[in-house]
Amino acid sequence: MSENTVVNKLNSINEFEREAVPSSRLKGLKSFLGMYAGEHTAGTEFVIGPLFVAHGVSASDLIWGLLIGNVLAVASWGFICAPIATNVRETLYFKLEKICGRNLVSLYNVVNGMMFCFLAGSMIAVSATAVGIPFDIAMPELGDWLPTSIGWIIHVIAVRTVITLEEKMGN
Repeated sequence: MSENTVVNKLNSINEFEREAVPSSRLKGLKSFLGMYAGEHTAGTEFVIGPLFVAHGVSASDLIWGLLIGNVLAVASWGFICAPIATNVRETLYFKLEKICGRNLVSLYNVVNGMMFCFLAGSMIAVSATAVGIPFDIAMPELGDWLPTSIGWIIHVIAVRTVITLEEKMGN
């Protein structure tokens, strides 16, 4: 399949990658708050945070780190991404394609996709940890590189299966 055909098929989906979103398709404050909460309210702090404290990080350092990290994240979105989105009305990918070309954007997408695979695996492990704690499942320690029990492996597979099935049923 030629590159032009792939690009044309992707453009036919019309997720407004290369044009401004028309007024009729804009969402309101309620949609924004729901999407923002879904993307930026993470339960990982409740699982990973206590692990840091258990391994020597003070609770105040943890809270300050979370506070500073979240302020910097909001500032980067507010001062870098939002102006591009609202003033230029282009997505990050289209802007990057205009600056660097399609080949570099394709490489970026492959690397980004691999990163999200690792991130998804990490989040499944975090979810499995949160679910496994009440069931007293033997879990790897913070410094372990590999699973330490077959029970943990089965537990992670079960959590992944539930997440996958829920996602399939939701769509």
